[in-house]
Amino acid sequence: MTIRNCHVSNFGAGIRFLGTNGGLLIDSSSATNRFGGITLEGSSGVVVRSTDAHDNGLSGFFLWRNSVGNQFSDTTSTNNRTGFFLTESDDNLFKNNMVSGNSADGVSVFGSSGNEFKNNHIHDNSGQGVSVGDSDSNIFKDNTLADNGMFGFLALNAGSNTFTRNDVSGHTDQQFHFANGSDGNLLVANAASGGEAGYVFLASAGNLAKDNYATAYTSGGYGISEGSSHNSLHNNVADDGLGGGHGFSINESHHNELIDNTAIGGVIGFSLDFGATDNTLKGNYAAGNSIIQFAIESSDGGSGLLRSDRNHLVNNTAEGGEIGFFLRTASDNVLQSNTASGASGNGFDIEGTYDGAVFLGGSDGNTLTDNSSIANGGSGFLVWDSDGNVLTANLAHDNASGFDGASGFDVRWSDNTELSRNEATDNEGDGILVLFGDGSTITRNTTNGNTVSGVAVIFVADTDVKRNTSLNNNSNGFAVIATNGIGTVLSRNTACGNGDFDAVDFSGNIPLDPALWDNNGFCQDVVFQPV
Repeated sequence: MTIRNCHVSNFGAGIRFLGTNGGLLIDSSSATNRFGGITLEGSSGVVVRSTDAHDNGLSGFFLWRNSVGNQFSDTTSTNNRTGFFLTESDDNLFKNNMVSGNSADGVSVFGSSGNEFKNNHIHDNSGQGVSVGDSDSNIFKDNTLADNGMFGFLALNAGSNTFTRNDVSGHTDQQFHFANGSDGNLLVANAASGGEAGYVFLASAGNLAKDNYATAYTSGGYGISEGSSHNSLHNNVADDGLGGGHGFSINESHHNELIDNTAIGGVIGFSLDFGATDNTLKGNYAAGNSIIQFAIESSDGGSGLLRSDRNHLVNNTAEGGEIGFFLRTASDNVLQSNTASGASGNGFDIEGTYDGAVFLGGSDGNTLTDNSSIANGGSGFLVWDSDGNVLTANLAHDNASGFDGASGFDVRWSDNTELSRNEATDNEGDGILVLFGDGSTITRNTTNGNTVSGVAVIFVADTDVKRNTSLNNNSNGFAVIATNGIGTVLSRNTACGNGDFDAVDFSGNIPLDPALWDNNGFCQDVVFQPV
């Protein structure tokens, strides 16, 4: 059966296929009908080509009641309520269609699976570009969605769908929005531009997004939140041309992984906040974000701080901005083999949180291993109001050029810090500074060529300084100033070639017992200068 050059208008339903198996509709039109323009009900194998549906009361094209295996190509659906509407209809093909100016969604897919949408142009519809609900295993490939309503693609409880090489732009909220258990979807090589965000996953799990691009967003490129888990983002780019958002953010979500992604030109490159726990960031690159490149924070969700703990950041690179890596009231995180360079402030910044004068908690028990902090304006590594952190085998080089008093490793008002096998070279302040913190261990570190002292401990107690090497620092190799009583031991350290003294004790009224300078190898004797 072939229907050609058929033009229908002003009926209840325009052209209707009911229980049809096969057939061709071509070069036809259906307009100004009360309900649908062209309807397939319980039909299969129908081919609709070069046909126009416009100004109909409901859908331009409507498939329902198990309409399967049909094909729509080179059609136009304009000024209807919905451009294409599918419900309970599987394995249909939609190719090279133009959908625009409809008062609701461009395309709506509900309770349907196995459909393929390819090379369609969906624009200027008042609702969403494409809505997918309670539907799985559909394919959306090489489509253009532009300037529709709030969302380009909206997926609600829609799983295992594939989105490939779609160009989505100009929607007011998000270009891609997955929510309410939209699990196991695959997004590959899509482009998202404009609106508040590029790609958002809410209460959804197991999605994989790779090789996608987001730009010109006001809030964020990629967002994972509201209890989403086990999502993977690989090799995506967030290029914030507007300079006002986050590249990648994880909020209130756990066990997600971000691998080999790039975030440039925003405010924060990668953000973990509001109870983001047990997530992994590996091999990511953040550069030129104005404030922070990588942030792990515990913000107040309304009933107190939501802790962002136990995350793993491995082999990431931060360049520029104010801070490279920032932890605020975030504990038990692991940072390994990351690099921070070119920040105007600190390379790695670990801090507690205050609400006015009330201390809300520190960033405690974090482990930093094999990280590098190079040529930052502030300290290479700053630990402030945070206890029990472990810094091992890190490098701080050529930092502190922009801040008086900054150092390679700068630990303040923090207890029980472990600094071991780190290297601090050519920093403008001290190589290692511990100020107002008790119970720390400083062992097997190397300091060389720092502008002030190699190792300085000030107002501390019960601190072990052992087996460190301090060479060629401009002022002192080791400086002890106003220590708070007994228990501080400097043992088996080596110092030589330092500008003022290899070792100097300014202990004030509570000087160290000279016997506590035990078995050190200094090129000069210890100089005791109480103040």
